[in-house]
Amino acid sequence: LCPGYRGPRLKLIRRLKNLPGLAGRGKTSNLGEIRVATDQSTSRKISQFCVRLEAKQRLRFNYGLTER
Repeated sequence: LCPGYRGPRLKLIRRLKNLPGLAGRGKTSNLGEIRVATDQSTSRKISQFCVRLEAKQRLRFNYGLTER
């Protein structure tokens, strides 16, 4: 395994909405916007834990950090 491998980039960009550290090409920049439009049909209250976890994961994947 390569030491610089950071996982499935497109899935992360789609889930965490447009990370500058991962999105280098023009095609991947629109993926976050597509998911936002489809998610607006279901309105659920997002828990505080989920908000904090997404912020933590966004930082981790953007800068390529690990838990250790």
